[in-house]
Amino acid sequence: KAIQMIEDEAHTSGLTERVEKMIKEILSR
Repeated sequence: KAIQMIEDEAHTSGLTERVEKMIKEILSR
């Protein structure tokens, strides 16, 4: 899934929290 790839990259970049917030906002729409 694309989300998993984004999460993996976020983990390596240390931006997991930002990505999770963005994903939650996108899914809540």
